[in-house]
Amino acid sequence: LAQLRSLLQNLPHNLPFNPPESSYHFSLPPEDIEERGIFGAVSRCLEICLGQNRAGTTHYTERGPCLEAMVDMLKSAVEQMGDGDREATDSA
Repeated sequence: LAQLRSLLQNLPHNLPFNPPESSYHFSLPPEDIEERGIFGAVSRCLEICLGQNRAGTTHYTERGPCLEAMVDMLKSAVEQMGDGDREATDSA
């Protein structure tokens, strides 16, 4: 996660920095976690914020704290994982 944060902090400067109309709102609402589980909640959040991408490449449209909040969201998800969730990520 530290590496991801560093990469996000070093995106090209031609991307808008923290625009007021940011489309990045990374969070894990408790109702999403309850309904979908932690993996489902993370997946939903990423899909809403970044869109669906079947090609495997993510194109960022801005840089700054709103985008970097993705790392905080992922860290929160890891902290909430149970042992079964951790085993699933170990084999990925």
